[in-house]
Amino acid sequence: MIIAIDQQRSAERRFEQAVCVARLVRDKRPFKMKTYDQTKIDYDESGCPGYSFYGEPLEAVLAFARSSPPAPLEYAVQPFFIGLAISLASGAASFCCFWLIGWLCAGFTRD
Repeated sequence: MIIAIDQQRSAERRFEQAVCVARLVRDKRPFKMKTYDQTKIDYDESGCPGYSFYGEPLEAVLAFARSSPPAPLEYAVQPFFIGLAISLASGAASFCCFWLIGWLCAGFTRD
């Protein structure tokens, strides 16, 4: 559940940052480059904070901004059901394991 919520929030923040970068491009504002690599844009210093597009090219960010915003629970459904399946499988395996141990112990201690 926690991972599912985090995935959804991350997708929403990623889209918000992409829209911010697209707004900077539309307003023809200059971008600041990273201090250690002058070939990469520093979106954080340019006015669009976040860690979603760390070092990605501008074309990829603008393509993400042109896409539709994430739907409610769009990115949360898959991690939730994967976690649910893992929980059910591990619960069933634990039950069978403890049942088997109990059955073996009961069989050996019978008079």
